Amino acid sequence: MNLPWNKTEKLVQELAWRDYWQQVWVAKKELIFSDLKQKQLDVDDYLISKAVKAKTGIRSIDHAIG
Repeated sequence: MNLPWNKTEKLVQELAWRDYWQQVWVAKKELIFSDLKQKQLDVDDYLISKAVKAKTGIRSIDHAIG
């Protein structure tokens, strides 16, 4: 398949970011679940805000954000 770059650029970017973050996870292990630069002392809740929870009708998505 021979697609022009402008049709594939976004996919390549997304794959590169995915790989980058997977490598960060491999390198940092469980530290990935905490702030890597500095402690966020004023943060009270690390969960998703109730304001952004939605009912999409797609069970797996609703379960993940619920």
